[in-house]
Amino acid sequence: MGFARVAALHDSRRISRMLVGSLLFLAVLPATGCEKIKELVAPPLAAPQLTLAASRSSVPTGGADVEISGTVTQGGAPVAGTTVQFSATAGEFIGNASAATDDSGVARVTLRVTVPTSVSASLVAQGVSLSTSEQLPITVDGVTPGSIRFSLEQSHDPVEVGTPVTFTIEALNSDGSGASGNLLVGFGDGGQERVRDFRRRAKVEHTYRESSRFNVVVSLEQPDSSSSEQAFGIKVVAADELQVTVTGPEEVRIREPGKFTIALTASSARKASAEVSVDWGDGRTHKIGDVVGKTTVEHTYRDTGSYQVKVEAIDSAGRVKRDTARVRVAERIDVSISLDAGQPVAGEKELLTLSVTRSDRSVARGEAVVSFGDGSSARVTVAQGRGEVEHRWSDVSTYTVQVDYTDNSGATAAKNFSVKVEEEEDTYTGGGDDIDLRTVKFVHFNQGWIDATNIPSWKVTSQLSSVSVSPGQICMPHSKAGQWSVFPEPGSGVRVEGNPYIIANINGQWYGAFFEWMEVNGRCKSMSSNPPASTTATQMPNHIHVAPFNTWVPKKGETVYIMVTSLAWPGLDVDHERTRAVKVIWPY
Repeated sequence: MGFARVAALHDSRRISRMLVGSLLFLAVLPATGCEKIKELVAPPLAAPQLTLAASRSSVPTGGADVEISGTVTQGGAPVAGTTVQFSATAGEFIGNASAATDDSGVARVTLRVTVPTSVSASLVAQGVSLSTSEQLPITVDGVTPGSIRFSLEQSHDPVEVGTPVTFTIEALNSDGSGASGNLLVGFGDGGQERVRDFRRRAKVEHTYRESSRFNVVVSLEQPDSSSSEQAFGIKVVAADELQVTVTGPEEVRIREPGKFTIALTASSARKASAEVSVDWGDGRTHKIGDVVGKTTVEHTYRDTGSYQVKVEAIDSAGRVKRDTARVRVAERIDVSISLDAGQPVAGEKELLTLSVTRSDRSVARGEAVVSFGDGSSARVTVAQGRGEVEHRWSDVSTYTVQVDYTDNSGATAAKNFSVKVEEEEDTYTGGGDDIDLRTVKFVHFNQGWIDATNIPSWKVTSQLSSVSVSPGQICMPHSKAGQWSVFPEPGSGVRVEGNPYIIANINGQWYGAFFEWMEVNGRCKSMSSNPPASTTATQMPNHIHVAPFNTWVPKKGETVYIMVTSLAWPGLDVDHERTRAVKVIWPY
């Protein structure tokens, strides 16, 4: 196969190009009014040649550096910039085993020769490969190569630092019979071992203390005083790192077996093995014995509690690795969970109620983690079998709410619930109230008349199904108690979130005004305990001091209307939400 050499010569009148096996010549000749281009094809060039040489053909006992050179020519001319790949049957290269030819066509590498060897080379250029047919022998003084054929096998590959490796050596005469004599094995790191009265096969053991590439040199001195020698290159790597892991359930039930997996791994691809023992943390241990790869073991705990499982692994080199896992042992009871999320509206705070029961009918006490399905979660204390948590979902969607409960006794339960969050409805309609609020004039207790015509348009977001009036108090339970914006009451600093309103017909006109503050999560307000009072202001203390309520006194059987709104004080009215106006017949 041809060897590619490219030479480009540029001239205003001539361009030539040489390729592998052929010469392409392009000539540009001047002509009248134009230029004529002619293409000539030359005959193939001679094939490239590769020859080897060594700075010396023999080295003294103990070895020496030998410079190996490869010369590449084509048609008698040197070829520069071509890669020559060198190889040797024994010895160790210093530097690269390949080199590029210089301007004189010569590539050079250095080989450390300690035993008889033979060097060959190959040429690689532009994807074309050419190997030399010659073998360049280099001998060692006093050593006769080739009379005995050696073989070497190692007990494991790769050889690891700090781990003993066993080498099996076999020596055969040229006729296939077993060779005998005194065997000397040099391990390449300064260590050696002699085997006297060697016959055909022997095993030797050695431990390397550092990672590198070593030549194991085997030499045999036969009874007739002749000797043979051969080298075997081996690679020693850093100690294979043993790792042990133990995995198992986070929780098991008392007197029920739990399964644990113990896995051994090594930094190499081979399977790791070690002697493994387990301390279960409850005073009992288990010696498993030799484990290869991984194994599964079971253990049954007799008492509830939290235990640390400790695993210890010792490999053949005496290295120790440990791992731990924690397991919780719970009572053998079943726990069930229910969730009441109401009818949540996007953007509104909702109250979720957990109900937890135990199969032994005792009271459930513990803690639950509630994941709301929107990336947020909360911890909830469960007492007397119940727990409450508030949450606001921002978007309309169906969420999966996950509840993970841990009882004080150690029992656990988990359950998920689907919660549909709907869009808030704009529910303003006159017919939604028991009275058309657009017919009502609103006053603001002691601030005089104000423009409150926007109150009828506030969104009805809270359910007020009934109102109870009795001497001493009026109760107005509504579904959004505890969910509206909270501010400190001007003057007292008490945290408030809304206002109750009364609507009455006074002199043929419907009037409305708020008569109190609703504290956070409040549902009832106090009234006069000695009805009937002379005015509304005394029945509903300290409020509605403006006309016409300052002289109005409700009478038994009279129709009034009650509703609850978010804060209506000027500057605090940020939510603009309310209940519907509910009809009430005054009872006394």
